[in-house]
Amino acid sequence: MKAVLSASGAEQIGQFICEVTVDTQAPSLDSDTFFTTMDDYVPGRNLLVHSSASTNSQERKANFITEFHAPTRDEIPSRWQKYLPVPLCFHMHDYCQLTKVEEGRILYIINNTQVEMARGDIIVINPNTIHSWLAVEQTRCASIGFYPSKLRLNDYCRSHESSFELLYSMQYPSMHISYQSPYYVGIDRCINSILMENSIKPPAYSEMMHNYIVELSFLLSRACSILSDTANTTPRRPETLQKAMLYISEHLDTTTGPQDVATYVHMNPCYFSYYFKKQLGVPCSKYIAIKRLSTAAELLKSTDLSISDIVFKCGFRSVSNFYQLFSSLYTISPGKFRKLHQ
Repeated sequence: MKAVLSASGAEQIGQFICEVTVDTQAPSLDSDTFFTTMDDYVPGRNLLVHSSASTNSQERKANFITEFHAPTRDEIPSRWQKYLPVPLCFHMHDYCQLTKVEEGRILYIINNTQVEMARGDIIVINPNTIHSWLAVEQTRCASIGFYPSKLRLNDYCRSHESSFELLYSMQYPSMHISYQSPYYVGIDRCINSILMENSIKPPAYSEMMHNYIVELSFLLSRACSILSDTANTTPRRPETLQKAMLYISEHLDTTTGPQDVATYVHMNPCYFSYYFKKQLGVPCSKYIAIKRLSTAAELLKSTDLSISDIVFKCGFRSVSNFYQLFSSLYTISPGKFRKLHQ
């Protein structure tokens, strides 16, 4: 496995692009090579979940942040069962992963769905989405990883910012783009342009890759039929959702839970909980918890703030509560996480 990372010339928008060639070995406990898709990867940074029954796996599934359904062997199509490792492992990461199958076939297992991909197929897996994969021999893929929060829209495009927020939210854990999609040609062109820029590295290649990802995001938004819903600020529901998400981001240290957010957007708390989960596919309490943890991880990497200051800044109830939740999501303590990223 080899990853070619973007140079540091685009510090203003952050390092968010990488190119990786995926080998044919499925993830296993003994090999974490598949997880080296970003420059700041460290062993243990990505969540690993076993599908086999054990005390540890039951404890993991009891945590509301990482709860999901891992398929049994019988639930995997028979033609894929010979490629299954024992146990089948899952992972998640805080960046968006875009993968195109160049040769061979892959089966992705994402949340409660299974997606079979052949040559030319494209899949986008959003941050904090638990997934695994199996591949036949001689499978080769090109993958791009990026942080949606690092994308910067100019004034002309800013009216569609809410579309991007929704596209890269938990409402869309993954997006499968096949040959049959009317947007395939444009999306494929963007991917090939990004990979070429990263390979040749001409002047301003980082900026060009950024712009191609913005273009690609517009095409994905069209494919998901969300541009028309969110570009216009008149519809109340998307506007309310964005207002709620912005409030959570700006008040992590003071928000006690969904009821505070419901009060801010002037909605009944019970209806708001239903509304938020229907829009994003995840309960508001879970969204707040993951938002706090991802913000804390970023502060651990990019600042010298003490862990206790980060706990307060991100709105955790106590240091011990923070350590428990952080270690559950990242499978490593906050102190070790910071040390490995310095």
